[in-house]
Amino acid sequence: MQNQAKKKIILEHGGRSYKAYFENDPGSCGVGRTRKEAIAALYTYEIGKLILDNPEQFGFEIVDNT
Repeated sequence: MQNQAKKKIILEHGGRSYKAYFENDPGSCGVGRTRKEAIAALYTYEIGKLILDNPEQFGFEIVDNT
């Protein structure tokens, strides 16, 4: 298995919630009541970004009704 560059996750605590984002991409963001929820939300954001950028690769067709 090849070594991959590590992504650094920054966690911030503010009041009753945590915010997680990638150090090199402050626009990425996950928010949750716990650290675990914030990191899970961050990866949900990343997966969504991948699907939106390459829907055919993942077997999706995106219909935007907005």
